[in-house]
Amino acid sequence: AQSRSQEAFLAVVLLTVLAMSATTEAVGLSATLGAFLAGVSLSETRYRYQVEADVAPFRGMLLGLFFVTVGFSIDPRLIVEKPLAVAAATGGLVATKAVVLASLGLAFRVPASAALRAGLLLGPGGEFGFVAFGLATKFLVLDAATAEFLRTTTALSMALTPVLASAGERLQEPVNNWAAKLARRTRRERDDEAAVLASKQGDDLVVVCGYGRVGRVVCELLDAKLQRYVVFDLDPQKATDARARGLPVFFGDLGRQEVLEYFKVGAAKIVVVATQDRRATNRVVVALRRLYPDLEIIARAENRDHQRRLSKMLGVVAMVPALPEDSRFLTLPFGGAVLRALNYDQSDVDMLIEESR
Repeated sequence: AQSRSQEAFLAVVLLTVLAMSATTEAVGLSATLGAFLAGVSLSETRYRYQVEADVAPFRGMLLGLFFVTVGFSIDPRLIVEKPLAVAAATGGLVATKAVVLASLGLAFRVPASAALRAGLLLGPGGEFGFVAFGLATKFLVLDAATAEFLRTTTALSMALTPVLASAGERLQEPVNNWAAKLARRTRRERDDEAAVLASKQGDDLVVVCGYGRVGRVVCELLDAKLQRYVVFDLDPQKATDARARGLPVFFGDLGRQEVLEYFKVGAAKIVVVATQDRRATNRVVVALRRLYPDLEIIARAENRDHQRRLSKMLGVVAMVPALPEDSRFLTLPFGGAVLRALNYDQSDVDMLIEESR
């Protein structure tokens, strides 16, 4: 650079690439890998812009040469002999990479159309696949036939890049429209949930965890007494179906502190844990008791031993619903216990349970 000679500068750049390629090849690696490492090293220097400008005239020619060599990797005989296997492997490679990359884009909050387009553009195999297959063959990890098959499918996938790029452009507008419609629907559902939850706030609110058979019986008894309540369940479909019928059932995990705080569960008059699984019950009760030591909790116990543990260790009112649980007749006493905990008159509770039978 100090000689101010463009030819000398370019010669040093090429010498660096060739020397790095020769070094990696001498230690048993690919010359292509050496060229890549040289490029990475040069791109980190303060001369990177000059290197890019000097190499620009050769870029098109070198890219053309590269794709010609990629074309040489395609074995027409293999395509004729095993067309279905080649097509399946090529399609599987592109589909797998596209799905993984698009999913990663969505996970990092990239717009859906951009994530899909990136997945389609990067779905085909890369040039370093040829390097990897060559090294695998050299070190006897792959046999020659398998390596040839993989090189062919990778080259064919790269040939599909223009088609995939065009598909990404065509799908951009429909995907944007779908994403906008989904966002509007999600906002509308959130607004509906917020409105229902706001109407349920108050110091007489009952929070029910679990909308199984026992939870539904409890809610029916609360409805009969015009008692305000809200239900949380871990099954999103169950919550969606119940809300479609006008019931205040929402998807949420009350075993998580942030959920308890967001929905202000501590302001409830009583919390009813009606989950069937013992571990789920313990997790929810522990989270509630840790965050709200004075909150009144009625929990469904799996058996007598579980009932004693919940009562003595966590200070909750625990009950064992009569079995089998699919019988409405046998689950009513648990709901009656909830009403009694809400200070309803014993005779009224007994009458309501008798009518419900």
